[in-house]
Amino acid sequence: MFGKIVMHAFGHIEDFTRVLVPADKLRRVVWEARVFLLLLVGTLVAAVELGTIVPLLFVGLPSFYGAWLLWFFAITQHAGLREDVLDHRMSTRTVYITRSSASST
Repeated sequence: MFGKIVMHAFGHIEDFTRVLVPADKLRRVVWEARVFLLLLVGTLVAAVELGTIVPLLFVGLPSFYGAWLLWFFAITQHAGLREDVLDHRMSTRTVYITRSSASST
């Protein structure tokens, strides 16, 4: 993910992105990648200047240390159900999450 953000920030758009994003929005992809990269670099600089990891815990790192929780809860919602059906009710179920699990996502 980070590699693609850097590529987009420098204006290198791969063919897959060109297929998904309309031609008039490609410039926006580049600028949003630059802003996101600036935010991440600024957070890293703030963490080094302050001598603490706390800024990184709020910006950037949650997507890395919390990503497995997203997959864990998403898979339980769809595991073992029908695939390739138009009616979403056939491929999903209600999942009740306890309060302690919900607070960590």
